[in-house]
Amino acid sequence: MMGRGLCSGTAWSLLLLSGVTASPAVAGSIETMVLSIGGQSTDSTYGPPPSFFSGMFFNSGVGIPSVGLGPGNVAGNYRNQYASSSALSDSIALNTTFNSGLNSFTGSAEANAQYGKVGAAANAVFTGPVQPNLLQGAEGYGIYRDTFTINSSTVASGTAGWLQFQFTVDGNLSGKGSDVEINYQQNLPNSTANYLLMRAGVTNQGASFLNTPTDTIPSGFTVTPTSVSGSAVLDTVSLPFVYGTPFDFTFGMLAIATPSSGSTADVSFAATALLTGIDVYNPVGQPVTDFSVTSGSGTRYDANGVHISSVPEPGSLALALIGVGLASLALVVRRH
Repeated sequence: MMGRGLCSGTAWSLLLLSGVTASPAVAGSIETMVLSIGGQSTDSTYGPPPSFFSGMFFNSGVGIPSVGLGPGNVAGNYRNQYASSSALSDSIALNTTFNSGLNSFTGSAEANAQYGKVGAAANAVFTGPVQPNLLQGAEGYGIYRDTFTINSSTVASGTAGWLQFQFTVDGNLSGKGSDVEINYQQNLPNSTANYLLMRAGVTNQGASFLNTPTDTIPSGFTVTPTSVSGSAVLDTVSLPFVYGTPFDFTFGMLAIATPSSGSTADVSFAATALLTGIDVYNPVGQPVTDFSVTSGSGTRYDANGVHISSVPEPGSLALALIGVGLASLALVVRRH
């Protein structure tokens, strides 16, 4: 361990996928997806939506008929949004009955994403008998991808180093069929690796869980038989990089609500996960404090994480506009 700790082999053993050759992406991108569906499918084969970010999450998400929702006789919809700048947010909802009114489903999902911060939430209520090929659930995810270049006046470009990101995560979930997953991916010039940051939920059998790379419940989170809630700062594993050489970093959160019959699943993590710290090390594990970060998206990052531009409150914006108007009026009066 070094600093916060160059992570041990235990953390590295939780690697989800490694050794995939890939090239760094250009600049950055953000993405959201929301979905809410319910019905008894006429198609017996189904899987995640075609647009689902495969490989990023352990859970493959809510299944949809392979022929599509409409042809499969399943109500609802799913939607993706993409952008290269600013921020995205989206929400979706569904209230439906099926099987001649024997089953009902009410579900909603929301997602948001910007560089350095993502959030997701899902809520669903399902009633009625369990039927073959019954598909129901709500889910949302937010993802951002950015390119990072780390430089330092005390470490030469081309030198291998290590870094860790710290994310502040808070939220709560409850009910059978609730699930939240937070993962990240590093894309180096010759390889891609996916990692778990945190996964929590309550299974449809009623067992609650909270998984992290250290197999410990973070201080600040509470796990009961029917819920998980709290707030904590979570560290990534120690990620390799080369000073002066760009690498891609992708971060995402997925919230899923697929309740069992007669129950409600609720996942509320829409307010955060926020990048609140970056630790950088030299090849022998000593902290480097004079580092700088250049990002493909143009977002500002430093040792305190991401610096998100704030949007003025409506009242402040109105006052500012009034001030501009008065200044313009005074200029006109002076000219006359």
